[in-house]
Amino acid sequence: MLTHNPALWFLTCLFVVEMLFFVMRNGLKARYVVFIVMLCALLSYFNYQYFEIKLPWNIEVALTALSFYTAGYFLKQDLRNVKHRKALLIAVILFIAVGFLQSRNVRVDMRANEYGNMAIFYITSFLGTAGVIFASFKLQYAAPLQFLGKNSLVILVLHYPVIRALKAVVYYLMNVSLDETYGSVVWSGVYTAATLMIMVPCIFILNRYPVLLGRRRRC
Repeated sequence: MLTHNPALWFLTCLFVVEMLFFVMRNGLKARYVVFIVMLCALLSYFNYQYFEIKLPWNIEVALTALSFYTAGYFLKQDLRNVKHRKALLIAVILFIAVGFLQSRNVRVDMRANEYGNMAIFYITSFLGTAGVIFASFKLQYAAPLQFLGKNSLVILVLHYPVIRALKAVVYYLMNVSLDETYGSVVWSGVYTAATLMIMVPCIFILNRYPVLLGRRRRC
Protein backbone atom coordinates (compact mmCIF):
# COMPACT_ATOMS: atom_id res chain seq x y z
CA MET A 1 0.00 0.00 0.00
CA LEU A 2 3.06 2.28 0.21
CA THR A 3 2.62 3.68 -3.29
CA HIS A 4 4.87 6.68 -2.60
CA ASN A 5 7.80 4.36 -1.85
CA PRO A 6 6.99 0.66 -2.40
CA ALA A 7 10.49 -0.43 -1.34
CA LEU A 8 9.52 0.21 2.29
CA TRP A 9 7.42 -2.98 2.28
CA PHE A 10 10.64 -4.83 3.06
CA LEU A 11 11.12 -3.09 6.42
CA THR A 12 7.63 -3.79 7.76
CA CYS A 13 7.76 -7.38 6.50
CA LEU A 14 11.20 -7.94 8.05
CA PHE A 15 9.95 -6.52 11.36
CA VAL A 16 7.04 -9.00 11.38
CA VAL A 17 9.38 -11.88 10.50
CA GLU A 18 11.80 -10.98 13.30
CA MET A 19 9.00 -10.69 15.86
CA LEU A 20 7.49 -14.03 14.83
CA PHE A 21 10.84 -15.78 14.97
CA PHE A 22 11.77 -14.15 18.29
CA VAL A 23 8.58 -15.41 19.94
CA MET A 24 9.02 -18.93 18.55
CA ARG A 25 12.73 -19.22 19.28
CA ASN A 26 12.33 -18.11 22.89
CA GLY A 27 9.28 -20.21 23.59
CA LEU A 28 9.84 -23.45 21.66
CA LYS A 29 12.50 -26.06 21.01
CA ALA A 30 14.26 -25.91 17.65
CA ARG A 31 12.38 -28.86 16.12
CA TYR A 32 9.04 -27.24 16.93
CA VAL A 33 10.21 -23.95 15.44
CA VAL A 34 11.02 -25.72 12.18
CA PHE A 35 7.61 -27.42 12.19
CA ILE A 36 5.73 -24.15 12.71
CA VAL A 37 7.79 -22.41 10.04
CA MET A 38 6.87 -25.17 7.58
CA LEU A 39 3.23 -24.75 8.60
CA CYS A 40 3.48 -20.99 7.97
CA ALA A 41 4.93 -21.70 4.53
CA LEU A 42 2.01 -24.01 3.81
CA LEU A 43 -0.49 -21.37 4.95
CA SER A 44 1.23 -18.85 2.72
CA TYR A 45 0.92 -21.24 -0.22
CA PHE A 46 -2.81 -21.77 0.30
CA ASN A 47 -3.33 -18.04 0.71
CA TYR A 48 -1.49 -17.38 -2.56
CA GLN A 49 -3.32 -20.12 -4.46
CA TYR A 50 -6.87 -19.75 -3.16
CA PHE A 51 -7.54 -16.75 -0.92
CA GLU A 52 -5.21 -13.86 -1.86
CA ILE A 53 -5.75 -12.20 1.52
CA LYS A 54 -3.83 -8.93 1.94
CA LEU A 55 -2.78 -8.03 5.48
CA PRO A 56 -1.18 -4.90 6.98
CA TRP A 57 2.60 -4.67 6.93
CA ASN A 58 2.78 -7.57 4.43
CA ILE A 59 2.11 -10.13 7.16
CA GLU A 60 1.03 -12.67 4.52
CA VAL A 61 4.43 -12.26 2.84
CA ALA A 62 6.18 -12.65 6.19
CA LEU A 63 4.79 -16.20 6.42
CA THR A 64 6.80 -17.02 3.29
CA ALA A 65 9.90 -15.01 4.25
CA LEU A 66 10.04 -16.71 7.66
CA SER A 67 11.46 -19.85 6.00
CA PHE A 68 14.53 -17.99 4.75
CA TYR A 69 15.10 -16.17 8.04
CA THR A 70 14.88 -19.42 9.99
CA ALA A 71 17.25 -21.24 7.63
CA GLY A 72 19.76 -18.41 7.96
CA TYR A 73 19.57 -18.50 11.75
CA PHE A 74 20.12 -22.23 12.12
CA LEU A 75 22.75 -22.49 9.36
CA LYS A 76 24.73 -19.32 10.08
CA GLN A 77 27.58 -21.12 11.86
CA ASP A 78 27.84 -23.78 9.15
CA LEU A 79 27.80 -21.09 6.45
CA ARG A 80 30.85 -19.45 8.02
CA ASN A 81 32.77 -22.69 7.56
CA VAL A 82 31.93 -23.50 3.93
CA LYS A 83 34.55 -21.23 2.35
CA HIS A 84 35.97 -22.87 -0.75
CA ARG A 85 38.80 -22.06 -3.14
CA LYS A 86 36.40 -22.33 -6.06
CA ALA A 87 33.72 -20.24 -4.39
CA LEU A 88 33.31 -17.88 -7.37
CA LEU A 89 32.90 -20.78 -9.79
CA ILE A 90 30.32 -22.38 -7.51
CA ALA A 91 28.48 -19.05 -7.30
CA VAL A 92 28.36 -18.75 -11.10
CA ILE A 93 27.02 -22.31 -11.43
CA LEU A 94 24.33 -21.58 -8.82
CA PHE A 95 23.29 -18.37 -10.58
CA ILE A 96 23.05 -20.20 -13.92
CA ALA A 97 20.86 -22.84 -12.26
CA VAL A 98 18.64 -20.08 -10.85
CA GLY A 99 18.31 -18.44 -14.26
CA PHE A 100 17.46 -21.76 -15.91
CA LEU A 101 14.81 -22.70 -13.34
CA GLN A 102 13.31 -19.24 -13.04
CA SER A 103 12.88 -19.07 -16.83
CA ARG A 104 10.24 -21.77 -16.29
CA ASN A 105 8.38 -19.67 -13.75
CA VAL A 106 6.42 -16.41 -13.95
CA ARG A 107 7.78 -13.14 -12.62
CA VAL A 108 8.14 -13.29 -8.83
CA ASP A 109 7.07 -10.30 -6.74
CA MET A 110 7.13 -10.96 -3.00
CA ARG A 111 5.78 -7.49 -2.22
CA ALA A 112 2.61 -8.38 -4.10
CA ASN A 113 2.67 -11.96 -2.75
CA GLU A 114 3.12 -13.39 -6.25
CA TYR A 115 5.35 -16.47 -6.59
CA GLY A 116 4.23 -18.45 -9.60
CA ASN A 117 5.25 -22.08 -9.06
CA MET A 118 5.99 -22.21 -5.32
CA ALA A 119 8.34 -25.19 -5.67
CA ILE A 120 10.47 -23.35 -8.22
CA PHE A 121 10.27 -20.20 -6.11
CA TYR A 122 11.70 -21.88 -3.00
CA ILE A 123 14.36 -23.82 -4.93
CA THR A 124 15.60 -20.77 -6.84
CA SER A 125 15.47 -18.62 -3.70
CA PHE A 126 17.70 -20.96 -1.72
CA LEU A 127 20.04 -21.57 -4.67
CA GLY A 128 20.30 -17.84 -5.31
CA THR A 129 21.00 -17.14 -1.65
CA ALA A 130 23.71 -19.80 -1.68
CA GLY A 131 25.19 -18.17 -4.79
CA VAL A 132 25.34 -14.77 -3.07
CA ILE A 133 27.01 -16.35 -0.01
CA PHE A 134 29.69 -18.08 -2.10
CA ALA A 135 30.28 -14.91 -4.13
CA SER A 136 30.64 -12.91 -0.92
CA PHE A 137 33.64 -15.04 0.10
CA LYS A 138 35.53 -13.53 -2.85
CA LEU A 139 34.04 -10.05 -2.74
CA GLN A 140 33.84 -9.37 0.98
CA TYR A 141 37.01 -7.28 1.03
CA ALA A 142 36.04 -5.02 -1.88
CA ALA A 143 35.91 -1.53 -0.34
CA PRO A 144 33.09 -0.14 -2.55
CA LEU A 145 30.89 -3.15 -1.77
CA GLN A 146 31.67 -2.85 1.94
CA PHE A 147 30.63 0.80 1.84
CA LEU A 148 27.36 0.02 0.04
CA GLY A 149 26.66 -2.93 2.33
CA LYS A 150 27.13 -0.92 5.52
CA ASN A 151 24.79 1.74 4.19
CA SER A 152 22.27 -0.50 2.46
CA LEU A 153 19.42 0.71 4.68
CA VAL A 154 19.86 4.30 3.47
CA ILE A 155 19.91 3.07 -0.13
CA LEU A 156 16.79 0.97 0.44
CA VAL A 157 14.84 3.89 1.87
CA LEU A 158 15.92 6.56 -0.63
CA HIS A 159 16.55 4.83 -3.95
CA TYR A 160 12.95 4.67 -5.16
CA PRO A 161 12.20 8.42 -4.87
CA VAL A 162 15.55 9.12 -6.53
CA ILE A 163 14.80 6.80 -9.45
CA ARG A 164 11.39 8.43 -9.92
CA ALA A 165 13.05 11.86 -9.97
CA LEU A 166 15.59 10.63 -12.53
CA LYS A 167 12.81 9.29 -14.75
CA ALA A 168 11.08 12.66 -14.53
CA VAL A 169 14.30 14.36 -15.66
CA VAL A 170 14.66 11.91 -18.56
CA TYR A 171 11.06 12.43 -19.63
CA TYR A 172 10.61 16.19 -19.19
CA LEU A 173 14.11 17.57 -19.80
CA MET A 174 15.58 15.02 -22.20
CA ASN A 175 12.27 14.38 -23.97
CA VAL A 176 12.78 10.59 -23.87
CA SER A 177 9.64 8.47 -23.58
CA LEU A 178 9.59 6.19 -20.54
CA ASP A 179 8.41 3.39 -22.85
CA GLU A 180 11.81 3.61 -24.56
CA THR A 181 13.67 3.15 -21.29
CA TYR A 182 11.44 0.43 -19.80
CA GLY A 183 13.18 -2.94 -19.85
CA SER A 184 16.33 -1.49 -21.43
CA VAL A 185 19.59 -2.87 -20.04
CA VAL A 186 21.41 0.35 -20.94
CA TRP A 187 18.89 2.63 -19.25
CA SER A 188 18.73 0.31 -16.22
CA GLY A 189 22.49 0.67 -15.92
CA VAL A 190 22.24 4.45 -16.24
CA TYR A 191 19.55 4.66 -13.57
CA THR A 192 21.53 2.39 -11.24
CA ALA A 193 24.81 4.29 -11.66
CA ALA A 194 23.13 7.70 -11.27
CA THR A 195 21.18 6.56 -8.21
CA LEU A 196 24.30 5.24 -6.47
CA MET A 197 26.16 8.48 -7.24
CA ILE A 198 23.34 10.48 -5.66
CA MET A 199 23.24 8.09 -2.69
CA VAL A 200 26.87 8.73 -1.72
CA PRO A 201 26.42 12.33 -0.49
CA CYS A 202 23.11 11.32 1.13
CA ILE A 203 24.92 8.59 3.04
CA PHE A 204 27.63 10.95 4.28
CA ILE A 205 25.04 13.53 5.41
CA LEU A 206 22.91 10.94 7.23
CA ASN A 207 25.97 9.39 8.87
CA ARG A 208 27.11 12.83 10.01
CA TYR A 209 23.66 13.66 11.38
CA PRO A 210 22.35 10.22 12.48
CA VAL A 211 19.44 11.81 14.34
CA LEU A 212 17.79 12.13 10.91
CA LEU A 213 17.62 8.31 10.88
CA GLY A 214 16.53 8.08 14.51
CA ARG A 215 20.00 7.02 15.65
CA ARG A 216 22.29 8.41 18.30
CA ARG A 217 25.66 9.85 17.42
CA ARG A 218 28.45 7.39 18.16
CA CYS A 219 30.78 8.46 20.95
